[in-house]
Amino acid sequence: MFIWIKYGFEEVPPRMFNSNVTCDILLGFVRASFLKEVDDICKQRSLKLSIDIEGVKKQREAVGAEVGSTSVESVSPSSQDLGGMRPVIPRVGNVNSCHHTDWQVKLEAQLEALLAISKSVKDLQSVNALDVVDESGQRLKLNDRPRDRAMDILKPRQVYQLVKLGDTPEAPPTPLKFALPAALPSAAAAAT
Repeated sequence: MFIWIKYGFEEVPPRMFNSNVTCDILLGFVRASFLKEVDDICKQRSLKLSIDIEGVKKQREAVGAEVGSTSVESVSPSSQDLGGMRPVIPRVGNVNSCHHTDWQVKLEAQLEALLAISKSVKDLQSVNALDVVDESGQRLKLNDRPRDRAMDILKPRQVYQLVKLGDTPEAPPTPLKFALPAALPSAAAAAT
């Protein structure tokens, strides 16, 4: 009997878990998977964003050095930089200086959001306040029945959402889904 549990970033597909265990064991597996996967994604994205921010800073400095230049040229990172995943950013004198600043601000906002997500995930390591909700938003209270079989409570082949319980019993649970403030600029958007 397998179930699917959705958590983490929007683009991450739901994860499959075996519900033929007690609720405490299932929640332990889900919690461990959630903590590891989200932490790994945050580390990878933080590293990529840090590299992109440094690249924007260097390009902005280069644009400042070429203030008198009016020719358009593209700055293309080497293929060693994250497998060529960084977009091509045009430079045109001072015109794109503002664009570089805006892009840097967006990247820094994403980095701050990732750091906040990472901090909240680390806070969950010491707290046993996780549960799942069904598609209607009904909390299934698996943590209130640790010795019951999860398959007696959960329907097989259904998708559930991982939630963090509130500080008080009356507080609504918080879905553990994350999104960054704005998407990284694509090469097409950066070229305009």
